[in-house]
Amino acid sequence: MRWRGADQQLREWDVNAYPVPGRGAQSASAVIVWQDRTEERRLEQSLLQAGKLAAIGQLAAGVAHEINNPLTAINANAEMLKMFIPTSDDNYQSVDLIHRAGIRAAKVVGGLLDFAREQQYTFIPLDINKLVEQALELVTYQLNVAHVTAVANLGRGLPRVAGSSEHLKSVWINLLINARDAMHEAHVAEPVVTITTELTPAADYIQVSVQDNGPGIPPAKAAHIFEPFYTTKAPGKGTGLGLATCQRIITQHGGTIEAISVPGRGALFVVRLPLKLSAARQAQVLVE
Repeated sequence: MRWRGADQQLREWDVNAYPVPGRGAQSASAVIVWQDRTEERRLEQSLLQAGKLAAIGQLAAGVAHEINNPLTAINANAEMLKMFIPTSDDNYQSVDLIHRAGIRAAKVVGGLLDFAREQQYTFIPLDINKLVEQALELVTYQLNVAHVTAVANLGRGLPRVAGSSEHLKSVWINLLINARDAMHEAHVAEPVVTITTELTPAADYIQVSVQDNGPGIPPAKAAHIFEPFYTTKAPGKGTGLGLATCQRIITQHGGTIEAISVPGRGALFVVRLPLKLSAARQAQVLVE
């Protein structure tokens, strides 16, 4: 059995029935066993994803280094040619196209290196609401240009959570920008993105949800959106590393990130950050 609770968390149970024979028809009975498999399934998915990320990270690092050197030469020479060729020359547009394509390729290579590089996390007690407000301030201009209304429903009195400020902020920014892009490409009449912070019912996680009223994510695509290099954006507008990087950051914090979507009804991304860290991560937390 699979269902979602009030906190939008997917739960999975195995239900088995074992008959207990009796002497008569009226005395027959059965033993029903309910087993909660939620955590087991979550760990299975985490291990599977971790294996994929490790393999792709090694490949990405090697490829990025091999591409970076010739790409640097291409970009440098294209920029020099633009300095010597008059803008009225017919060849200028071709050189400019090479230069712009080289810059885009360099960004992709940079993303590959960032994805493959072992990052250092410094955990300190954080006010999640403050991080969300800072992320909203940073993307206000991009949201306004796309005519997107941002709504913040920030829970009161939330306990602090141990985490890396800049890494978590980059997750909120990525999710907000993705929501903006999805609604803009779908030409939503009144685009709205809502970010909500709250304590889970069991008071063991802080939950951050980013909801938009865009077209949603088809089930076939939703199964792959956290895979590196997979993107639902138009060609040339995404590297496919954003959500994979977000997942890695949240995993480093001992949390989870999940996408919930019904096509035509928008997309909801739910991040859960634990209030209690493992012993290994607890040792990294700096006391204020």
